[in-house]
Amino acid sequence: MYLKKLNLLDAKKEYIFFQNNKALENSFENEYKNISFEKFISKSIPERLNAEKELT
Repeated sequence: MYLKKLNLLDAKKEYIFFQNNKALENSFENEYKNISFEKFISKSIPERLNAEKELT
């Protein structure tokens, strides 16, 4: 297993991954659980990409 940067090209796979995991497990909060795919690609991914830019 390896970590891959969140991106729009793999959005469907990433969305399925988050939906298949619990909302809270081992102190990890899955904030993407039970949101729509549209919201995931239009809001969540851009937010994460912008947050990454702010860190660099």
